[in-house]
Amino acid sequence: MPEALTVNLAERSYRIAFGRDLTSEVRAQAESLRAAGRAIAVVTDRTVAAKQEAALQTMFGSAPRWEAPSGEGAKSLSELERLLEFLAQKRLDRSSALFAVGGGVVGDLCGFAAASYLRGIDYYQVPTTLLAMVDSSVGGKTGVNLRAGKNLAGAFHQPRGVFISTGLLDTLPTREFAAGAAEVIKSALIADAGLFASLETTPLSPGGPGLDGAIRRCCSIKAAVVEADERELSAEGGRALLNLGHTFGHAIEQAAGYGRYLHGEAVAIGLCAAARLSQKLGRLTGPDMARVEAAVAAHALPVRLREPLALADLPGIGKKTAMRLALNILRRPPNIALELSAALSELHGSIQLCSCCFTFSENDPCAICADPRRDGSLVCVVEQPGDLMAIAKTGSFRGHYHILHGVLSPMDGVGPEEIKVGELIGRIDSGSIREILIATSSTVPGEATASYLIDRIQGKKVKLTRLACGIPMGMDIKYADKYTLAKAIESRSPVL
Repeated sequence: MPEALTVNLAERSYRIAFGRDLTSEVRAQAESLRAAGRAIAVVTDRTVAAKQEAALQTMFGSAPRWEAPSGEGAKSLSELERLLEFLAQKRLDRSSALFAVGGGVVGDLCGFAAASYLRGIDYYQVPTTLLAMVDSSVGGKTGVNLRAGKNLAGAFHQPRGVFISTGLLDTLPTREFAAGAAEVIKSALIADAGLFASLETTPLSPGGPGLDGAIRRCCSIKAAVVEADERELSAEGGRALLNLGHTFGHAIEQAAGYGRYLHGEAVAIGLCAAARLSQKLGRLTGPDMARVEAAVAAHALPVRLREPLALADLPGIGKKTAMRLALNILRRPPNIALELSAALSELHGSIQLCSCCFTFSENDPCAICADPRRDGSLVCVVEQPGDLMAIAKTGSFRGHYHILHGVLSPMDGVGPEEIKVGELIGRIDSGSIREILIATSSTVPGEATASYLIDRIQGKKVKLTRLACGIPMGMDIKYADKYTLAKAIESRSPVL
């Protein structure tokens, strides 16, 4: 008998079996179902089908088999529909059962199909990757990705059994094995300091010492968490603990494009980003943060992004929201601003806020604003946050040599705006600023801001130009021509 543990969920309890080769156990389960008059079907992907054809034949014989394309792209509504149509064509009924043989993508897709077909049929997990063995095959989370984000469509649907054959890892590519190690590190961080210490000193390797024990321990950790909070409803802690590194990781996968980073690689970066953020916020010591990065790196996993991601590409953050976030960082109380900017910078791989154009960059000022051809003698001042967002949306303000200095409005009272005006006047007095553009989206060319600045710079040697782009006052900027304000700035003449 193979080693096993039980996930205790009352009538939905199931057994996780562990062994080097569980081919006979899976075959016995399939034959038991057939003997009871229950049809079965196998869900796998093309890579597993090619590498494990003999094992698939041994376990399932001539059972109907559906193959998904390999990779994260298969976790889609279109592939789910294709799979459901296959099940219907094979005339599976409510007594039928599916076997998911593959990695996390196959398990999630098969599980969601099982939850959806005829309003729910049984399924079994036969994970073939380290990541699926230690995480996705256990716990009943199933689903597919949407364009709006990862795992946004799915269901909680527990398997009827899980068969973990560690011998299947022998043919797993090195990169895929390393990706699975990220989930092992995550489990150790949330629940087992001893396991984490062993990962530091002896990184996991296929067939290496400690691998089987680490897999069993991760399943035990996840089973305990799921038993206590199956549907992630706990107000504190609970199943949400299993998402450590995944908030950053899922955002990275979507923004970079599925496949650019393997799921485990994105989680690895997310673990390090979470550790660095915790350290910045005073909730984790520097040495402990360094331990997390070292453990991740020891498993041949990335600790940072390969290149910065565009803020506007992140889930739920368009260009307009990105600019609002940038402004909020400058306007919010220091402690809140620190958390917001620190979180964004960690997701971007130590990106900072450019003080010139309010975009995120590796340096302040960003490379464009630091261009030697941009001497800073021309400053563009906008009156309303919407104007700033409109200019940013066009991208035109980054294509010619002026500095977008900020939002100045006397109606906001003194404070940060007053300080910025002081900085502006200081640069005028030093001769570094020779021209100021006041740009506004309204038909009134920046009267409030213009009057405020004129009062402050009377007698100073600076050219002041007021521009308007002809958008009626009170009209939402999103309904206006986003390019008109940028055109007005570029031509230095009103566009009415």
